[in-house]
Amino acid sequence: MSQDNEHFTITKPASAQTLVKGSKFIAHAEAIVDKESAENFVAKISEQYRDATHNCFAYKIGVGDAAIFRCSDAGEPSGTAGRPILQAIEIKKLTNVAVVVARYFGGAKLGTGGLARAYQAAALAALNQAPVVPYFLQIKLQIRFSFKFTNAVHQLLNKFRGQILESHFGEPTQYVIQIKAIDAEALAAELRDATRGVVGIETLA
Repeated sequence: MSQDNEHFTITKPASAQTLVKGSKFIAHAEAIVDKESAENFVAKISEQYRDATHNCFAYKIGVGDAAIFRCSDAGEPSGTAGRPILQAIEIKKLTNVAVVVARYFGGAKLGTGGLARAYQAAALAALNQAPVVPYFLQIKLQIRFSFKFTNAVHQLLNKFRGQILESHFGEPTQYVIQIKAIDAEALAAELRDATRGVVGIETLA
């Protein structure tokens, strides 16, 4: 099975509240696209629950060797909050998602094992509320072609659900597009057919 079929992402924000020995855990999950959007979400939820005892979080962006991870215990004992939240994301096979769990201390200590279980359960409770869709790795391509082939190129981009990020019209016309990585080879082949082989295709970092 390819990694594209093994990963998912959420389509809507989700939240859940759990209670463990008097401590209240409020978890929020949201889809993110990059590190900036992840950090903004963490800051927003942390501000919303600024009176909480702790605001712990984790997020994951991308898949494979290029994946970006970050987690924080936010003052809880090391390894008892951020990592269990990240593990919840992994258990659900999710990516491009951030989870923040606010904890209000209820007076009873949970111990390191109890804390880890509580944070993971809180994160899972929120993630279980979120609708999911398959996640497909996206790549950017720069394509160059004669202006007379513009309509044919647009038809193929629509067929493969490619998104035009930048466009420069002229001779040649140049587009920067984003497309599912698994479709890139097929799109390139059809672009060459449609333009009689006169097309430049370059993968961008």
